[in-house]
Amino acid sequence: MGADVALSSESVSETAELAFANQLPEGGLAVSDRARLSLAGMDNRWTRVLSLCVLLSLTTLGCASSTTKRLGLPELQTVEHVDLKKYAGVWYEIANYPNRFQKGCFATTATYTLRDDGRVEVVNRCRKESPNGPEKTSKGQAKVVDATTNAKLKVSFFWPFWGDYWIIELDPDYRYAVVGHPDRDYLWILSRSPTMDEGTYEGIQRRLKDQGYDPGRLVRTLH
Repeated sequence: MGADVALSSESVSETAELAFANQLPEGGLAVSDRARLSLAGMDNRWTRVLSLCVLLSLTTLGCASSTTKRLGLPELQTVEHVDLKKYAGVWYEIANYPNRFQKGCFATTATYTLRDDGRVEVVNRCRKESPNGPEKTSKGQAKVVDATTNAKLKVSFFWPFWGDYWIIELDPDYRYAVVGHPDRDYLWILSRSPTMDEGTYEGIQRRLKDQGYDPGRLVRTLH
């Protein structure tokens, strides 16, 4: 995480995937290339990790300030209390602020499972390029950082990086939730079903505006 901009844990995970996998040539490595990587062993892997850390540090330092700081907005307000047992289960993404680590995703869901150690197992799934496309899965974990409310968590998909996950609106019956980030550059509307009635959605948009979010940036998720 940087001083002026917070990278989400999923974006860090995607950066790692790009650094360690997606930059390989199409069709994989040649036999000689695989041999060289094998000989490199552990030292090479640690070199990659260190290089990634340096890259992320430089990227963070060079990024513009967050929406919250740029506009001088007050601290984002969360809900007063979250019952994590009720919050657990499957959530369907209804809308989000577009972000590069979800590029090409459709039919996005998040599944939360309480662990014996008090943390939360996180499994994000989406279909690539269309609602019927191949499934992409990302697994991580979340930890509560505000035990008074349980509304502020940190999520990690790639050690040692953690991203803020703040629950800023929650239906009394846990039928829908709104997840934000203190810099206001990330936003997700979640529901227990793949659809949401327009009255509920429009009400959420109005309240988001009061929280300093721009509802016009939201993009609906196709399921």
